[in-house]
Amino acid sequence: MEEKVDVGKVARAAKITLTGEEAARFSREIEGILENFRKLGEAGVEGTEPSFHPIRAKAELRADEPEKWVFDPFANAKFVFRRKIIGPKVLGE
Repeated sequence: MEEKVDVGKVARAAKITLTGEEAARFSREIEGILENFRKLGEAGVEGTEPSFHPIRAKAELRADEPEKWVFDPFANAKFVFRRKIIGPKVLGE
């Protein structure tokens, strides 16, 4: 069951305005995407289990041991006052 995608309807739903050239280009792109999904639908996958993680990954956690942190966040700051970084005002008074 093939049907044409109404690009104008999609654009209105997305609240965007497309030129004729853009609409034609998007129509071709959408048709290409739908064709790829049609091909996927034809693949013989009956009896195949979904593989969300085809490679069995095991989370390996490291030991939670305290370490000294040597990074100084204030080292490159232009303006520091009482160990706080000061930036310009971005909101009104």
